[in-house]
Amino acid sequence: MSSYSRTYNEYLGKNRCCLLKELGPMGPIGPTGPAGIGPVGPSGINSSIITLLYSSDNSITIPNQYTPIAYYSVTLSEGNILNTINFNTFPSGYQAIIFVNGTAGTSTSACVINSSINNVITNLSTVLNLETGTGNQGYAMMNIYNGSMAKFCNIIGYYN
Repeated sequence: MSSYSRTYNEYLGKNRCCLLKELGPMGPIGPTGPAGIGPVGPSGINSSIITLLYSSDNSITIPNQYTPIAYYSVTLSEGNILNTINFNTFPSGYQAIIFVNGTAGTSTSACVINSSINNVITNLSTVLNLETGTGNQGYAMMNIYNGSMAKFCNIIGYYN
């Protein structure tokens, strides 16, 4: 037996096969999309601390750096003077954080971080003596940022 509908919406209402106010059955899972396009980005922050060696030419060398922030440490011996920081791969926008242990310095022969370090622009106006004999700071933290035009180094001496 058929019936007459006065409007199209009334006609559709009579022929519904499901209730629209409830969630229907789950459809099949679609295929995996295409692989990402573009270069692989940096993997994140490397939380390990890499030991740097102080060289007899008064320098340290930052190894190839492939993470945006990397941590390093260096221990200075009595009378060592840090004059130069050499870089291998150190892309623009990356940072190197160096923890310096200068506690082997003495009041007569301190470990020194020069105010003018080759290859970086520092915040120091005078040399930073690292020695604990007279209560001076025995440690320093160097935060080096590679701006596209220059490398900037903020150096802070501290007690442990």
